[in-house]
Amino acid sequence: MLLPANEQVKAGQIAREAIALARKLCARGLDGARLDKEIEEFIRDQGGKPALKGYHPHFAPHPYKWTICLGVDNDVVHGVPIKIVGPSQLISVDLVVEYDGWFADTARTFTVSNDIVKQKFAEESLGIFRNALEMILPRQSINLFGMAVDSAARLHGYSVIQEYCGHGIGRSIHAEPQVCNYPTSTQEVFQVGRSYAVEPVLAINPTYSLRHEPKDGFSVRADCLVSHNEDTVFVGQNGIVNLTGNES
Repeated sequence: MLLPANEQVKAGQIAREAIALARKLCARGLDGARLDKEIEEFIRDQGGKPALKGYHPHFAPHPYKWTICLGVDNDVVHGVPIKIVGPSQLISVDLVVEYDGWFADTARTFTVSNDIVKQKFAEESLGIFRNALEMILPRQSINLFGMAVDSAARLHGYSVIQEYCGHGIGRSIHAEPQVCNYPTSTQEVFQVGRSYAVEPVLAINPTYSLRHEPKDGFSVRADCLVSHNEDTVFVGQNGIVNLTGNES
């Protein structure tokens, strides 16, 4: 396949626009459950399905009940949207859209806070991610992407949260191979005709510790601020197509 499936392109478009809507809504401040409902309604109005809703990952005691994973400040991943979000916070929204059997996965960390530390971390984390995307080329080593993320994070005084990584995606939400955000011994390359969800999760400190929230079975928190940016990219013969990124 030299071009992405039209259905996955549409899934990516809906996902990208859903993140844009989430940013707009969060700027005003609102209840996370309301945000989740608004995003679900938007996805369905566009003909898509909120793929995380009802998804049952292997680590969780029960299927996920919401459309988005929502993190604020120290939340790492899988944050349930039962919380208040507002302009003073560092906010992460992660979601997956299905359109006619094809999936697109995306996440963004952002803030409208006047806190210079949060602003700088959000901007630099996204910059690290975007620069690392340039390492995704047809038949190029996946390890080079991880090296690019890790070296840039360290240069800024941040660290890669190594417990989480990207993955293949297409007709299923998760597929092999893993796409780590740090150097490994993998021999895998970015294969032409396949899509990958790439997603660095960074801690603002050079070291970090994590703790799981047993009450909901999903949320993970760190002892410092965390960012999570993700795009679904298709690897073509001559380069990549970013299905969820390139937002203004």
